Amino acid sequence: MKTIYRGVSQEAVIVLMSMLRSAGVPAELLSGGKLETHPLFNIDVADFSLVVSDEHEADALAIVADYRATRTGSTPGTTAARMKSAHSPDASLGARATEHRRALHRQPEVGLDLPRTLAYVRSALNTAGLHPQNCGPGIICDIGNEGPLVAIRADMDALPITEETGLPFASEIAGAMHACGHDAHAGTLLATAELLALDPPRE
Repeated sequence: MKTIYRGVSQEAVIVLMSMLRSAGVPAELLSGGKLETHPLFNIDVADFSLVVSDEHEADALAIVADYRATRTGSTPGTTAARMKSAHSPDASLGARATEHRRALHRQPEVGLDLPRTLAYVRSALNTAGLHPQNCGPGIICDIGNEGPLVAIRADMDALPITEETGLPFASEIAGAMHACGHDAHAGTLLATAELLALDPPRE
C-alpha cells in the first residue's frame, strides 16, 4: 500500500476520497484519531492518511495533483491529466465526476419529480455533444450507433433528510439530501458519458 495524501483537513480527505473512488481508485482512510461514519462521510479525526494499492498509485497521485492545483489556484490537468493506466483511462475523469456530484448534491430532489436534476443532466450531455431524450421520469442517451449496445444507468433521486454536514457543497434544499449516493452515481455516469463522447464505442 502507498500513502498518497496525509493531512488534518476533514474537507480535504472527504473530497479526495470521493474523487478517487469516483475514478475507480479504491482509497482507504487510515486515522490516528477517532473515526465515526455518517451517511455522507461525517468524519471526526485528529490526523489521517489516504492509502491506495501499488497498482493504483500513479492514478491516485494524478488526481491528488489536480485537486491540489485547484486549491492553490494554479491550472490543473497538465501533467497529472496525462497520467493514464488500464484502471483509469483518464485521470481527469475523477475530477469531472466530482464536479458533477457536487453540483447535484447542492440541489437534491426527492421522488420521481426531478426538474432541476434532469435539467442539469440534460445540459451536461448536450454540452458534450450528445443527444439525450426524455424517457418517463428520466433521460436516456445513446452513444455510438454500431454493434450491440451496453446500457449503464444511474439513480438520481435524493432522500427526505436534512443535511447537517456543513460541507461547502451541502444541500441547498431544506429537508432533502443526497445521503444515499445517487449524486455520485449520476456524476460518475455523466463523466463516463463525456469520456465516451470523445471516442464513441465501435463494434
